[in-house]
Amino acid sequence: MKENKSENVIILGASKKPHRYSYKAMQELNRHGHKTFLIGREPTGSTLAGNKFYKSIEELPKDIVYDTITIYLNERNQSMYEDDIMNLDPKKVIFNPGAENNKLYARLKQKGINVVNGCTLVMLSVGTFTH
Repeated sequence: MKENKSENVIILGASKKPHRYSYKAMQELNRHGHKTFLIGREPTGSTLAGNKFYKSIEELPKDIVYDTITIYLNERNQSMYEDDIMNLDPKKVIFNPGAENNKLYARLKQKGINVVNGCTLVMLSVGTFTH
């Protein structure tokens, strides 16, 4: 089932390991017509199923509007990305299970960003990802 609108989605905590939920989310996001940008431990420029890896948000192409950031890092591992997430000003940030972060959630909400504690895979499967 294809979503209504294609989005540019950053996967924070992306992995090349097929058993990881971030890997499964990339596959499903692509299957639903979304373009994914992977931030993880892989070297910048390496690819996975045609999607490019980056080491940081700062390395992402500047000429693209990023609609959604879906987070697969625990709160401690998010800290180095928090200011970059705020500066990027996405429309939506999803904290997947295990990635919940009340402090960053509140900061994003205060800035008017749609914030969700939820599962990207479930949202895609029930058709609520782009709502």
